[in-house]
Amino acid sequence: MPAIKKRKMSAPNEEETTVAVKAEPIATRSASRKSAASAGTKGVHPLLIDHILETVFEHLFWPNSKYPNVEGTYVSIQDVRNSRLVCKQWNEAATKLYRRGRSPSMFGNVMPPHSSLKTYDLNMQSFLDVMKTSSLIPVQRYVIGANFFVKQNQRLMKDFMRICGPSATELRFYFDYTSTMNFTRRSFPDLKLPKLKSLLFNCGNYRGRNCSSQTYEIPYLVEVVLGAAERLQEFRFEFAPRDFKWQSVVVRRFAEIISKRIPKSVKILRLDMWLNDNHLNTLADTGLELQEFQFDCHCAVGKDVIKKFFERQSRTLRVLKILNSDPNCSVSVDFPRFDQLRQMELQGATISPFSYPDTFPKLETLNLSEWKTEKTVTQLLQLSKKANSLREIFFPSRFSQAGLVRKAAQCFPNIKSVHIAPSPDIAEALQEAFVYLPDIEELYVSFPFLLDNELNVDSLFSGVSELDCRRILKHRNFENVNVRDVQKKPSITNLKKLKKLVIDDSASDIILTDFSAHFSFMKMDNLKELQTSRFRMSSKYVDLLRNKLALKLTEDDYSDYSSDDSIDSDGWNSDSSGEELEIIPFLGFGFNVFFIH
Repeated sequence: MPAIKKRKMSAPNEEETTVAVKAEPIATRSASRKSAASAGTKGVHPLLIDHILETVFEHLFWPNSKYPNVEGTYVSIQDVRNSRLVCKQWNEAATKLYRRGRSPSMFGNVMPPHSSLKTYDLNMQSFLDVMKTSSLIPVQRYVIGANFFVKQNQRLMKDFMRICGPSATELRFYFDYTSTMNFTRRSFPDLKLPKLKSLLFNCGNYRGRNCSSQTYEIPYLVEVVLGAAERLQEFRFEFAPRDFKWQSVVVRRFAEIISKRIPKSVKILRLDMWLNDNHLNTLADTGLELQEFQFDCHCAVGKDVIKKFFERQSRTLRVLKILNSDPNCSVSVDFPRFDQLRQMELQGATISPFSYPDTFPKLETLNLSEWKTEKTVTQLLQLSKKANSLREIFFPSRFSQAGLVRKAAQCFPNIKSVHIAPSPDIAEALQEAFVYLPDIEELYVSFPFLLDNELNVDSLFSGVSELDCRRILKHRNFENVNVRDVQKKPSITNLKKLKKLVIDDSASDIILTDFSAHFSFMKMDNLKELQTSRFRMSSKYVDLLRNKLALKLTEDDYSDYSSDDSIDSDGWNSDSSGEELEIIPFLGFGFNVFFIH
């Protein structure tokens, strides 16, 4: 038995006491001391040292980019919660992990209708009863729906801001006509939001009933919260109503407060509301250095005022989005030089002539998907100098103007990613991309909605007529067919460098069968990723595509079918007995209904 020796210890305000200490071998003691010294904390277990504990927890509980391929490392969120109960150090380390991975806590309903809750919120009360005694609140992100803001929850709102406000990093507030809570400048005395980084105010419009500041004083809440969030980095204000005469009274109050009280620390500012000259001038004089800016460009704002604001942000702005909620109002915009701008989205305006290399020397993404006036979009493409920096373009949704893709290819010679959604009468625009954009690496296609009609995508992708597609598909003798003999138009196989193809079928009935799989997708050597629905492809070709590339089916409802199933020329699935199997999606539920005739 190892020797026992006495050691005298004294505690604060106590007499010396004698305790028995088990003697350790000298080698063991020296090794443990050396290990403790190397850890930087003498005599402390490694799992009680902060940075070691955080690394271990991150490895075990929350795989991220540091450990992307570690199998068996994911543990449920409940295990993270349980780890918080071990000791103070474990509580702190697990709470950091819990905060990072947890989605925002929600009180009330965000999506309309909000009538399900108009009384005292017991969930919020229970939450606050626990959090008010916690020294380390595990939740930092909150979403509060419109029907929480009723008079019965007035005290709960004050308690929430007092208890959770100091540790909150994100707040999202949603209001609509059901909200009746009153606010004043004295509602939250001494409010401090030292950690708040992201703030959203949303005033909704449900069934024509507007968010009204007449019944509850939201502007006061906006003013108080903006004044307390000294380190705010992102601010979003969304005001849904589009009646300018009605907004002229209501929005003026919001805009005046926002333009005067917004902290200089804000880097991302998104204002989905109408501003006037005074509001934008005040914002320009606040000293903001924005990295992202979004606003609704309306006739109430003059050309010179817009240019002045842009000039103040020209050295720092990286993302710019100009909304246009009123297509009948054409606003003139004169761009200064943006040294750092990388992404720009335009929804419609009268753009003064400019040169991409001189005005946007580093622009990488141009989004015109919501451009309102198709006749004016060509003014962005009829330029004297080419934009060599641009890598990604979103074409206007459902555009019908011939030659638009060709003009874009001439203006932006280095495009690598294309998003296209042509109208039904000019689906050939997709084939235009096959000719003039041969070097693109990513293609995102959204097909148009056709009422009581179908769009033959086989023909578009292959360049073969619809009649020949049906004839070849009927005989199903693909290997003996030289598709070039019947190919009359450009095909997707012209895109030799294409690596990613995404087909969105959310708004159309599409004919895409084994013909496209065999003569298009399987022939593309560099294609690495395909995202699509199965449409009318057989399991045989689904399996072949999965073996060739990373295939992601957006609706994998047919994954249980055997590889023997086939598709005839009309597109119906047939089993080996010859009986026709009709697949009918049962809308609104997560299953299909099968009928065998």
